[in-house]
Amino acid sequence: MFNLILALHILGGGISLIAGTLVLILKKGTPQHRFWGRIFYLGMVGSAVASLALAVLHPNAMLFCVGVFSLYLVLSGKRALYFWNQTDTRQPSAYDYLLTGSMILFGLVSIGKGVYGIFNDQQMGIVLAVFGGIGLRLSLADIRLFKRTQTAPSTWLAAHISKMIGGYIAATTAFLVVNNTVLPALVSWLLPTVIGTVLIAKWRRKVSAQRP
Repeated sequence: MFNLILALHILGGGISLIAGTLVLILKKGTPQHRFWGRIFYLGMVGSAVASLALAVLHPNAMLFCVGVFSLYLVLSGKRALYFWNQTDTRQPSAYDYLLTGSMILFGLVSIGKGVYGIFNDQQMGIVLAVFGGIGLRLSLADIRLFKRTQTAPSTWLAAHISKMIGGYIAATTAFLVVNNTVLPALVSWLLPTVIGTVLIAKWRRKVSAQRP
């Protein structure tokens, strides 16, 4: 069972890496972009769910952390696209609050465990604190959007882009950590996040400039 789930995790991760790279390269809004975006989404969900199962079968806090974080990013990123496509109403559902509330709780726990690890000279404590902080920031931003009576479509589009690139960062991080033989462990965990943050800022500025 473990080997089967591991194979599904690797397959989903590989698919999401390839599809995510194509999504970044292809022109946004085209049929090809949407097709590969759906493939990326399915690959990420499958890989993340499998990683949670693996982390439970063979306890691994970091794998569980990446799985939860990845799942939140792609699920909430897809919901942001749904809100962007709505013309009449953009009312969040109980599902949206459950997804976001779970990430807030997970972010707080990750930050707490990360700070504890830092004070006990554990390098991975930094990774947990960083991931938890990013997750907490994004989920609190979601709550603020939910409470608005009116939100510009471009705001939801920017949220969609940020979340999906974040999911791609998670997939890239997992690939680099597993296959890295040169970089220090801490660098392999955080380098994709640094590079991906630059990409997110670039696309958010582009969306803000083009849409109301």
